[in-house]
This record gives sequence, structure tokens and C-alpha cells, in this order.
Amino acid sequence: MKHRYLASLLLLAAATQLTANAESFTMKTSLPMGSSLKINVDRGLNVTFKWGNGTTHSETATGMPISVEVIDEDLTVTTDGNITQLYVNDNALDELSVSNLTKLLVLDCNDNRLGTLTLSRQTALKTLWCARNVLTALDLSKLTALEKLNASHNLLEELKLNTTALTDLWIEGNAISDALDLSGQESLCCIAVDHNDLAKIDLSNSNNAKKALKYFYANDNALFYNSMPTIFDKSKQEYLITSVVAPQRPYYYNYGLLTHTQHDLSDLIRYNAWGVAITPTLTLTDTETGKTLVQDEDFTKSGSYKFTFLTEHRYVTATVESPMYPEMALTTKPFAILNDLTGLQPMNTDEQHTTTPAYDLQGRSINDVENYRGIFVKDGKKNVRM
Repeated sequence: MKHRYLASLLLLAAATQLTANAESFTMKTSLPMGSSLKINVDRGLNVTFKWGNGTTHSETATGMPISVEVIDEDLTVTTDGNITQLYVNDNALDELSVSNLTKLLVLDCNDNRLGTLTLSRQTALKTLWCARNVLTALDLSKLTALEKLNASHNLLEELKLNTTALTDLWIEGNAISDALDLSGQESLCCIAVDHNDLAKIDLSNSNNAKKALKYFYANDNALFYNSMPTIFDKSKQEYLITSVVAPQRPYYYNYGLLTHTQHDLSDLIRYNAWGVAITPTLTLTDTETGKTLVQDEDFTKSGSYKFTFLTEHRYVTATVESPMYPEMALTTKPFAILNDLTGLQPMNTDEQHTTTPAYDLQGRSINDVENYRGIFVKDGKKNVRM
């Protein structure tokens, strides 16, 4: 009798443990009824699928994707243990809730239709693939262990990061603007931020960060040299990093500068993002007349980077070239040089640059954007024309 009692306690304890480890997540799919939906989780877990109409189906995960027939748009998936790896990519998902999966290490939800993704409780997550969805914002501030992120080709305007462990960052083909702070990242091997609307990238200039970075893709933004690592050793005439940094859209420097006042342009043209002197060549052009501004006639210099302008110009652009970045010239948006800036407002230069490049989601240039049908990126914004 005593042994039976002890055995029943052990069975109860085991059942309680299984219940305690049971986890579930939910999703909503737009896949046609009768088509196949594929899910993969940790090998050995018992997986139960419960559709919105009440139908259930169970299988054991083998390490290969489990394929189930779609019979409703709503699906709840329950397992008998912790899920650390979840692959639900390419399932036409409109919604995905993984809030209960607090042990998750890897999440792949690429190629769906997700407009939101909440990951506030997945603090152990190391790898997140959520590319080719329709996300407009991504708050990953709770993911302090995150190492790999691919959120490329969404509609992202806002990205919040709070990790110093990143090794791979892929966020190309979005609409992220202003500045991207990566100054705390010392392990980044790959940075892909091309086809956005970034004006500044803050990189760590530590020795560890310089050794770690091998790939840097940042073309089709509005960046200047102060956002770029050293990619070319001019003394050895060899590339240090695999990179694509050109072309860049015109960079906003200032809307107006006063004449007869000294202006230090060091922050614009002296150093790159790693604090290395770029030995620039600067050309100032009056865009109304096409005339190149001449030293001692239109401006004077103190040292290499301090300018005092002597003559007025309504629209001036600065073009900068550096031997550290071969075959690339960066240009500012037009700015005014006037005796009096009172009442002058930041200029709307969009009308002066109406012919801006457009790209498809593979990064290929579109020549006839007015007649293009599909999804394309122009001015850092994702557009759809059907």
C-alpha cells in the first residue's frame, strides 16, 4: 500500500512537471484552406495543433518541419515542454503571439505578413529572423542577449535595441531615418543597413570592434564619411572590409551659414566613424550658377577645416572625396551662405532632387519607376504600386 502511494505521488509529480513545462503560442494565417502550413520546434517535443473550429491534431517533432493542413485561420500550438527554437517562416501569417515562450532562443518568422511583433518576455532570445514582413516598428529593448537580427525588407521606421552582443545586423530595405546608435557594439561582424533613410551611424571605434567588422553595406542612405568605418588601406592599396557604401543621397549638413563668421567643418570632413583622418578634397559649388567657390575670393581658410565665407550664395553644395573611399564622392544638400539668416527656414530640397533612385526588394535599380508595378524603395520609403 505504501509503495502504491509513493508511486502515485511520483506519477503526480511527473504530470505536474509536464504541465508546468507545457507552452503554447498562437497565430492567424491567410493561407488558403486545404494548403499546408509548416512549423518546426525542438526535436522530441509532443506538439498539439488546435484550430479555431476546435479540430485538434498531435505529432512528435523530429527536427524536420511538421506540415499540417489548414482548416481554419486561427491556430493554437501547444507542446509538452519548453520551446527554444521556433520556425514559422513562409506561412502567410497575419498575427503571431509568442508571449508564453520565455525560453525561446531562436525565432524565424521570415516571409509572412506580420504588422506587429511583441517580444517583451523573450529575454533569452539570441537569433531573430523577421525579414520580409510589414513591420513598421520593432521594440527589442528587452532582448539583452540578442546576437543576430534580420529585419530586412519591412516598413520599419523605428528600431529599439538594447544589446551589446550583436554579431549580425540586417535591416536593409526599410524606412529607418535620422541616426542609428551602434556605438556599444564591439562584436559586429556584419552590418547591412542599405536602402534606408539614415543620416548618421554611430560605430564603436574600439580595437575589438575594428577587428570584428568584416562586412558593411550602407548604400542608398544620406550618410557622410563620419558614419563609415575604414574600408580601404591607401598605403597598401587594398580593401580591409567587404563593403558597399555608394551611392549616397545628399547629406543634410545645415540650412544656412553666416558670412564673415568662422565655421569649423571638422565634424563633416575630417574623420570617419573610427576617428581616422580621411584627408579629404572639398569642392564648394554655387548650384544656381554652377560656379566653384574660390579660396581667397569666396572664402578664406584657417588650417584645413575652418572656413570664413566672404560672398553670399543662396544655394551651395559641398562635395567631398577621399582616397580612403575610392571612386566615391559625397555631396551635401544645398545650404545658404548669407550675411543675415534672420527668417531663413530649413530649405525643402526635395523639389531640387526629384530624380532620386528607386530599387526593388533585391536592391536592383528601377529605371522606369513611374510605370513599375510591385514593391519598391524610393527616398528610404517602401512603396507599393499594383
